[in-house]
Amino acid sequence: MSRHRYKVPRVKIQILAVECLRLLKKYFTYKELSRILRISEALLCRYVKGDVLPGVERAWYIVSKTIEAGLVERVIDRLLVLDERGIVNIYFIAYNSTVIKLASQRAFIEFIDMSIDKVLTAAVNGIPLATMVSDALETDVVVAKRTRDAGVIEYLEAQYLTPSPPVLTSLYLPRHAMSKGDRVLIVDDLLQSGRTLSALVTLTEQSNAKVVGVFALLSLGTRWRARVPSTVEKVVVLKEVEY
Repeated sequence: MSRHRYKVPRVKIQILAVECLRLLKKYFTYKELSRILRISEALLCRYVKGDVLPGVERAWYIVSKTIEAGLVERVIDRLLVLDERGIVNIYFIAYNSTVIKLASQRAFIEFIDMSIDKVLTAAVNGIPLATMVSDALETDVVVAKRTRDAGVIEYLEAQYLTPSPPVLTSLYLPRHAMSKGDRVLIVDDLLQSGRTLSALVTLTEQSNAKVVGVFALLSLGTRWRARVPSTVEKVVVLKEVEY
């Protein structure tokens, strides 16, 4: 993680560490966080209340340890419900403000050194996370939709087949939403079959851009991995569920 330090302003990592602690405090006690982070409860409390900022080295330690201990994944675990049909309660995870804020911080750390130009997602559940990630990376978010807006003239289109019953679904993207040579990070709430992922890759290629990263909250099974293009430099899924 030390390779990121030259790209992140000192104050930003300090604020990120404090915000991370404040969010985690909703799901963990000071005692639990103290045991995991090896920082006294009293000092953690001072950070959370804003009485003092951690130093830069301490801030990097907090962020690093949070990732190493899988604390965001543990929060998702507490919320995750998978029924006997393999259906996950993704709505209550993808729209949980604490989860998407913590996840966007993780995306920031993972992808800050990859020069991302656009964050791409599909409507609708992926929008909150993609918006937070694009804000963290200080870039634009691009949304592929299942309908065309009347005010936009030219669209790119990618189709995919959904089974049971067979339905041909289209994703539409304004032609000029991405530019030639853009480095694109695909963000999604849930990866399963990979059909939506494949359609987003197609739209990126039609824009003469390149998918360089994939970031998701959850994945069910591994079928989606076959749809990841060879151009991808990094794939980060916070919680992988066997299915």
